[in-house]
Amino acid sequence: MVAAYIVTGLCILILAFSLYKFGLSENAIELGVTFIYILSTAIGGLFLGKCVEHRRFLWGMLLGLVYVFVLMFVSCIAHGGVGGICESGLSTMLLCLAGGTLGGILS
Repeated sequence: MVAAYIVTGLCILILAFSLYKFGLSENAIELGVTFIYILSTAIGGLFLGKCVEHRRFLWGMLLGLVYVFVLMFVSCIAHGGVGGICESGLSTMLLCLAGGTLGGILS
């Protein structure tokens, strides 16, 4: 989980710098955030898969699930309620599950 959130933080910093420097469009930002979700959970699933020997894809999927729940929890705290979680929550959850599973498979 720590590796996934470190990757998330670094990628968000890079995305924010790119937004500042190049004035990226809203679509480019959404695509970047989607890529960050998949990359972060895949790297987390990869590290977790290296630690366990059996059913690595399930452990990667579990990591993706925990990642998205922590993400939603922090988002609720930051926005003082559910906010926009319901709008994109299912797609975000599926992306994180897929990324974690992919990382577990590749480990």
